[in-house]
Amino acid sequence: MTEQFCKKCQELKFSEPYPVFDKYPQDGLCVFHSKRQDKVDHFLTVLNSLLEKEIYDFRRFIFPDCPLPFAYRTFKDADFRWATFKGEATFLRASFKGEATFFEATFEGKADFFRATFEGRAYFGWATFRGEAVFRRAIFGLKTQANFREATFQGNADFRWVTFEDYASFTEAKFYRSAWFDSAREQTPEGYFKNGAEFANFSFLEPERVRFRDINLSRCRFFGTDLRKVEFTGCTFAQQRDSNFFGDNRAAFYDEFHQDSSKENKHLARMYRQMKQNLEDSRNHLEAGNFHIAEMVMTQRQKKDEGDRAGFTFLWLYWLLSGYGERPVRVSFWILATILVFAIFYIIASIWWPMESTGFWAGILKSLQAMTALSRGLRTNGPMPVQFVSTFQAIIGPALFALLIIALKRRFKR
Repeated sequence: MTEQFCKKCQELKFSEPYPVFDKYPQDGLCVFHSKRQDKVDHFLTVLNSLLEKEIYDFRRFIFPDCPLPFAYRTFKDADFRWATFKGEATFLRASFKGEATFFEATFEGKADFFRATFEGRAYFGWATFRGEAVFRRAIFGLKTQANFREATFQGNADFRWVTFEDYASFTEAKFYRSAWFDSAREQTPEGYFKNGAEFANFSFLEPERVRFRDINLSRCRFFGTDLRKVEFTGCTFAQQRDSNFFGDNRAAFYDEFHQDSSKENKHLARMYRQMKQNLEDSRNHLEAGNFHIAEMVMTQRQKKDEGDRAGFTFLWLYWLLSGYGERPVRVSFWILATILVFAIFYIIASIWWPMESTGFWAGILKSLQAMTALSRGLRTNGPMPVQFVSTFQAIIGPALFALLIIALKRRFKR
C-alpha cells in the first residue's frame, strides 16, 4: 500500500511532507496538523525526533495541551507561523539564534518566554495571546527587530525588565487587560528601548492597567494612541527647544520630529493634552507643565496652518510673555523690564515737563505706581504725553501680574 502524506504539508510545501496520522487516516493530516485530542504521546515522540535533527519548521502545527520540550532549548531559524498552542507554551530561557517567526500564531494558554533570548528577527505580528503573555527579562539582541504589530493580548502582558537592543514595534497592538513595561533596577532607563519603539494606534480596553515605568521614551512614537489614564512613572521623553533666546526646553514625543504633514499638529496637540492630564492626575505638576507647553505649541502651529492670524498672534504673545503660563521667571522678567523702561521714560520726561520729583528712584516709584494702578496723578494731572503713557502702563501692568499669578499657580498649586 502506498504511503499517504499529509495534505496540509503538501499545501505548505514542506520539503519533506509528514505521513498521515495512521490513527485517523481519513483526515488526511499528519500528527502535527491533526486537530485530534488523543495524539499527545505520538506527537511528542515525533516532535522530539524533529528537534534532535534540528528541524524547526512548525508551520500550522497544532500543539496539544501538554508539556512541550521547548524550555532551555536553542533554536536556529524557528518557524511557528500560523501555529496553535492548545495549552501552555513554555519557552523558558530558550535561545533563538536565527529568526523566530510566530506570525499569526495562537496561544490559547499561557505563553512563557521568561528570559528567552532572540538574536535574529523576532516576529509576533498578528499573533493572538489568549492567556498570559510573559516576556519578563527577555532579551531582543542587536539587529533583532521585535515586531508585535497588530498582536492581540487577551490576558496580562508582562514586558517587565525586557531589553530591546534594536527597534520594537507594537503598532496597532491590542491589549485587553494589564500591560507592564518596567525597567529593571539594574538597567538604566536607556536600557529598555535602546533603539526606540513604535506604539502607533496602540489600543487597550483598560488603560488604567497599562503602565510605563522608569523607561526612556525619547525615541518612542505614540501617534494615534489614546494615552488617557495610562501610567507613566519615572519616564524620560525627548526634548525640544522652541527658542534659542529663552533657552528653555520642553518635553516632546518622538512623533513630532517625524511629522508627515502639518495636519498632524492637531493630533499631536491631543496627545500632549492627554499626557498632561495623566501627569496632573499623578501629581507630577512639573512634567505636566512641559506637556502643556507642547500642547500649546502644536495648537499655535495649527492656528497658523488654518490661517487664523488672531489666534496665532494671541498664542504667540502668550508664549512670549509667560511661556504659555508655565514660566513665572519669564513673566517676572517682563514685569521688571516694564517697570525699568517706563521709569527711564518718566526720568527723561521730567526734564522736558517739570514734575514734583526727579531722579532715578523717583522714576522707579512713578513707574511702579502706574504699573499697579495705585496712583492716578500721572494719568490725570501730568502732561498729556505722560498721561497717555501712564494710562497704557496701567493697562498692561495688571495683565502682566495676572500672568504671573497664573504661572505661579500652574507651577506650585495647579
